Amino acid sequence: MVGGLNYPVEHHLFPYISHVYYKDISKIVQAKAKEYNLPYHVNKSFAQAVWQHIKMLKMLGEYSSSVKRAAQLSKSHKVVAI
Repeated sequence: MVGGLNYPVEHHLFPYISHVYYKDISKIVQAKAKEYNLPYHVNKSFAQAVWQHIKMLKMLGEYSSSVKRAAQLSKSHKVVAI
């Protein structure tokens, strides 16, 4: 229904494989993630996935703003090296 967007890890690991196989591939990827103690997050619904994406964009936007602000402050203050 969503062309594999609900399997982003599989999409990025195997971009040239058709999305119809992502569900099967995800079982292998999940097993490997567990074997190497890596997180593998699954959203239960499309709505939950969209909500998580929005939250991530908001967090990245706030981080980007704080980095830009820090860069502006560093330019406005002269730093003297001794």
